[in-house]
Amino acid sequence: MATPALPPLSATERRPSWVDVGVVAAMLLLGLLGVFLAHDLGGPEDQSRIASWADYTTLVILVLPILVRRMAPAAVCVFVSLFFVAFRLLEVPEGPVSSVAVFMAIHAAGAHVADARRRNGARALALGTGFVALVVQLSGEIEAVGFEAVVGLTFSIGLNLGFYVAAWVLGDRDRHQRIDRAELSRRADQLATEREARAEQAVVAERVRIARELHDVVAHHVSVMGVQAAAARHVMGRDPARAAEALGTVEASARQAVDELQRLVGILREAPSDGVDAPQPTLDGLPALVATLADAGLPVELREIGRSVAMPDSVGLSAHRIVQEALTNVMRHAPGAETTVVLTHLAGVLQVEVVNGPAPTGATPAGPGGGRGLLGMRERAAMLGGRVEAGPLPRGGYRVAATLPLPGGVQDRPGPATIGAIGAHVAHGRVGPRSGPETAAAEPGVAHTTNVEHTNNIAHANNVEHTNNAEEEVTR
Repeated sequence: MATPALPPLSATERRPSWVDVGVVAAMLLLGLLGVFLAHDLGGPEDQSRIASWADYTTLVILVLPILVRRMAPAAVCVFVSLFFVAFRLLEVPEGPVSSVAVFMAIHAAGAHVADARRRNGARALALGTGFVALVVQLSGEIEAVGFEAVVGLTFSIGLNLGFYVAAWVLGDRDRHQRIDRAELSRRADQLATEREARAEQAVVAERVRIARELHDVVAHHVSVMGVQAAAARHVMGRDPARAAEALGTVEASARQAVDELQRLVGILREAPSDGVDAPQPTLDGLPALVATLADAGLPVELREIGRSVAMPDSVGLSAHRIVQEALTNVMRHAPGAETTVVLTHLAGVLQVEVVNGPAPTGATPAGPGGGRGLLGMRERAAMLGGRVEAGPLPRGGYRVAATLPLPGGVQDRPGPATIGAIGAHVAHGRVGPRSGPETAAAEPGVAHTTNVEHTNNIAHANNVEHTNNAEEEVTR
């Protein structure tokens, strides 16, 4: 894993602060005071005056760069360390001020130089020149006092070098702390961004869910209402009874739409901790759905192949909504077309197929839709790991096929089919065993068929040609 980079200092951090000005001023004051006292106590007046001015100037040149040590830390470290050698060779009587300046320069290079070569090179130069300066300065003292003081002077050199090594270590510590703080800040920003992204995704997902539910609830009933209202308007003058029947269907659809909307609003208002959800439509509600569309003038046949299985509510809801949307599209784009709904129970899979033929001559299709119905069907299937295929048929009509996997490898169980006694729910229908090639694919004795052939021809009052099936994939 790569080491995080050292974050650059801001312009404010790079500029000298009032604390820096105070520290440098104190260093200059102490150093100049030391030079003044040293020259005032001895030496001829002219010689002392010349030496003092040279020492004052050298001290100022050594200390002032400390003010800009964060602006150019490596350059300041090199300059101060080289000037420190000259300072020691000139034997300026300034006390410990020069050593403090070197300490601060080494620390600044370690804390603020990102490039390792420049950082370590500048600090190594400072340590090397400091060691040389100390050896040169103390060598004269060794000759003056004799070799009996070697041990004491060696301790003095070690103490000074330890002082500078401490500056090296503290600089590294401060640099690592800056890197750690920057990394923590970056991770905090990243987490905040991820939280915002997750929150935004949750909002988008919730909006999609609400839009899908609204579409499923409203589109079906409104389509039925629209078809029946248009038919009632066309036959009102010549057949008031049929017009009244159509208006009754409109009224019933309106009540159902209001009930569904109230249920949806109630679900949205419930707190997540309530743990109580309103009943959702499942496969058991398909007979009533088919009956409603039969009353609206859509001849529809409902079939179930295979044994019913225990399935999650989410699968039943998705299957119901897919059938509802597919039949609603038939009402909109091919009113009066012969339609077949087939539910096939396989091992671990529920297959749903809605197929309609071409609209009868004179049928009145609604205007083009927005394509949200197919999108909603595909979203519902995708959430369960399934898929939806939809498209026009070569000889006219349309086909919607959904494959919904059942989690956990649900096994078939004996018992009546999910849609039993359909004829009790569907007007003008009949219940009986079905025949045909599909029966061979099902398990024996479990195929159920409902044929709904509504005699009401109100929905066929308009003489408008059916919309081209090739355009329905886009408009449904």
